[in-house]
Amino acid sequence: MSRVSSFNTQNQFNNDYMATLSRNNDGSYNIKVVEKTEEEKENFKRTVKNATLQDKLKAILLSHGVEVGFLEDGDTENGRYSTLNAEKNANGLYNLIRIKDGYNGDKALAEETGHFIVGAMGQDPLVQRLVENMTEEVQKEVFGEEYETRDMGTSPQRECAGVLVGRALERNYNLGNFGSLINRIITKAKSIFYSITGNEVKKAIADS
Repeated sequence: MSRVSSFNTQNQFNNDYMATLSRNNDGSYNIKVVEKTEEEKENFKRTVKNATLQDKLKAILLSHGVEVGFLEDGDTENGRYSTLNAEKNANGLYNLIRIKDGYNGDKALAEETGHFIVGAMGQDPLVQRLVENMTEEVQKEVFGEEYETRDMGTSPQRECAGVLVGRALERNYNLGNFGSLINRIITKAKSIFYSITGNEVKKAIADS
């Protein structure tokens, strides 16, 4: 990032050209020089914002003893938890903190929160049991007509599990045989993230 910033502030051609970052499928970046347009400037600004926010989220989680492997794996897979989705990751965490603190969560963010819980607790036996039970039959029941067109990412079972946890947070969906298991997952998530404050997450979003 420093090499890109150096070019954009010191290079003699920076009135017409700019250095930017292109993201590879494995989550790594390449530096490239492009014509300086408003579109390229906005794209670069968004890339820096997402990378900064993702790093801040990792720092928050690590400082409270929460593993961040799911975020790093997300970059490798170019999937749901990747740096490209840093804002969704942050919103999911913030909404979880509000629920943990006794507030009603934002229903519009319930699904993102569900996915965040499933990702962050991916190695937890309860979550693993839920994911393993998300058979193709269950997926079709959960998604209905959307099943044929929805982007399931690299793990349809994990995607389905995240959606169900999100629906449980909305409290307006019959979870059937999975209700007890999902409620145990949510209760455990609240305890895992107990020490994280909403202000920490809000500050990370504002400073990115």
